[in-house]
Amino acid sequence: MGIEHFSREQYTAHDKRSLPYRWYKKHQHKQTDSVWVVVHGITAEMRALHDFGMHLKEVGDVVVPTLRGYDLGHPRGDIPMVGTYDRDLEALLNQLRQKGYSRVYWVGHSMGCANLLRLLSYNRDFGDGYVFLSPFFHPSLQVYRRPEGNGQEEGYELKMKKIFLLYFLNRFNIARWSHEKVATIPDEFDEASTLSLSFRLLVSRFVPSIPKDFFSRIEKPIIAAIGSEDEVTDSSKLHKWWKKQTNHLYVELPEEDHNSLLKSKKTVELLEDWAMTMNNS
Repeated sequence: MGIEHFSREQYTAHDKRSLPYRWYKKHQHKQTDSVWVVVHGITAEMRALHDFGMHLKEVGDVVVPTLRGYDLGHPRGDIPMVGTYDRDLEALLNQLRQKGYSRVYWVGHSMGCANLLRLLSYNRDFGDGYVFLSPFFHPSLQVYRRPEGNGQEEGYELKMKKIFLLYFLNRFNIARWSHEKVATIPDEFDEASTLSLSFRLLVSRFVPSIPKDFFSRIEKPIIAAIGSEDEVTDSSKLHKWWKKQTNHLYVELPEEDHNSLLKSKKTVELLEDWAMTMNNS
């Protein structure tokens, strides 16, 4: 990941904290009219999103923020309060607009798609288009594959009983224990270690529930894409759910899995065609 490929930048969050993002520019000495903001999944996905940024910058500038609680500059595995991500991403949007970008497209990968749904739940116009890649929208959906063995994917652990208990307490506005750690994931900044995530960090990535008319209320262009070999989500089940929700575009890419989708030129070609259709309409 040499500096010749992207620059490390920071933006100022709502609480005046400086948060990091990687900026992939199509042209070295000027920026394009459009920017694609890519929100990562349950891990920071540093390598996969670097490959994606390198490919997608041929279409337009790309910004990849590292969410608070994952980056090295702040307390890790936790955030100050529920809803922090919403305000952080809004602050990033405002600063990208100030840079002069006339079109801002939002791309969620995996659990990053859930972050976009949260923003869309109260602001349907915060972007000019929304892309959901290998989407993990909400844990309640009956579309996910079950891991083999003990039910936990290698390197990942979810303390479901603790999550349900804290979720129940939060419904009654009891947030005293929301800082408790409920998940363990691989630490992408230290391959020999793991990172534990708090309840309020995880719950801040999801809407409480997805109303049946959720997508029909969104007028801006939307596209969802998933690999036929996705090992997290069953594409056929997700497609059936999607058709009941919306007429927005759904694409299955043959032979791609949850992360290979980010490295595939087919994905970038799909988004390039999608963006051209919007710009010409």
